Amino acid sequence: APRISGEIKISRMGIDGGLSNLSLPKTLKFKNGFLSGSSMDINIKGENIVAANKYMNVNLSASLKLKKEPYAKPYLIGNAVIKNGTFKFYENQFRITSGKVGFVSPDKPPVFDITEKANVGGYEISAKIEGGEHIRFTLSSRPELPYSDIISLLLFGKQTRDLTGPEKDRLAQTDFNDTLVNSFFRINPNEEVKSE
Repeated sequence: APRISGEIKISRMGIDGGLSNLSLPKTLKFKNGFLSGSSMDINIKGENIVAANKYMNVNLSASLKLKKEPYAKPYLIGNAVIKNGTFKFYENQFRITSGKVGFVSPDKPPVFDITEKANVGGYEISAKIEGGEHIRFTLSSRPELPYSDIISLLLFGKQTRDLTGPEKDRLAQTDFNDTLVNSFFRINPNEEVKSE
């Protein structure tokens, strides 16, 4: 079978839709012809890769391999490192302090390990997003607060003891983790995040 190899160097690139569009499209297939029966082993080195949507803007570098076996789908293996970035959530600006996206398997989604911080109401809020198929999300604060107070600070700018009745109801009805993860990995950059 023909073999395609080489190196692609990316000096600047933009990716709409945020980190959700960082991997190859699931529908990418070579149905017939030369590419279908070819194998691929292409090194991809990238700098100044910007992934952005309505809520986030990150600058990445990448060291990847585009691989493919004859008559199979292509896939990525390797890592992308978030050099810097910001994420806006409920009017709070988070600064991404570290981040890595790992492409570890042809049949699994990328694995994320991202840490971000925001200063809200005199507290430093840290958010950690980890995982691939199942994203795990954790929140902490300095000085330390209960989880419900951290969410209350992010949503309303005040702790739970200071919330009004309607605010307490909204807090109880908000699936904060799901909303945060979905907005971070939003596929459609024009789609609104619903908090109700």
